[in-house]
Amino acid sequence: GLPMLTGVSGASSRSIRLLSSWALWGDDPDETVTLVRPIASPREISELQTAGNPGERQAVMSEFWLRRDPNPSTRENEYLDTYRRRLDYIERTFTSGVTRGILSDMGHAYAKLGEPDMVEDHPFQTEGYPFQVWTYFNPRLTMTFVDRFGYGYYEFEGDWQDVERAFSLG
Repeated sequence: GLPMLTGVSGASSRSIRLLSSWALWGDDPDETVTLVRPIASPREISELQTAGNPGERQAVMSEFWLRRDPNPSTRENEYLDTYRRRLDYIERTFTSGVTRGILSDMGHAYAKLGEPDMVEDHPFQTEGYPFQVWTYFNPRLTMTFVDRFGYGYYEFEGDWQDVERAFSLG
C-alpha cells in the first residue's frame, strides 16, 4: 500500500490541526512555495519570492488563489478548498520517514492532478520492485511510481513534461 504517517502517537490530532494551518498566504514564504510549487508557474513562484514584506506576499497569494477560483462571485474559493483537502490527504498518505508528503513524487502529482481515476497497486513483486500505476481519464495520463528501496517511497518513472501537459489541459 501507500506509505503512512510515521509515529502513530498524535497522528490524528496532527491531521486535524493541519486542516486550518496550511501556510498558503505567504506568511512563511518558503513554506508557501513548498506547498504551492506543484500548481504554481515559475513566474508565480518568483513573484512570491521577490515580494518584499508580508503584505506584498499576501497580495501575491490573494491574486494566485483568485486566478484559480472557478466561481469568483461566491465567497468560497472551491479550488482553494479542494487544494487544502489535497494537502491534508498528501500529508497523511505520502509522508514517509523524513520526507514530507508534498515533497514526494506521489504528493506532487496528487497536489497537481488530484485523485487518480484508477490506481493499480502492485506491492509484492517476485521480480522487480513494488509499483503503482495511476491513471487519469481526463486529461488522459498514466503515471507509474516505483518503490526501489522497499520503504514505501515511490518515485515517478516517467517524464514530468507529460504531467505538466496534462495539468495545463486540466
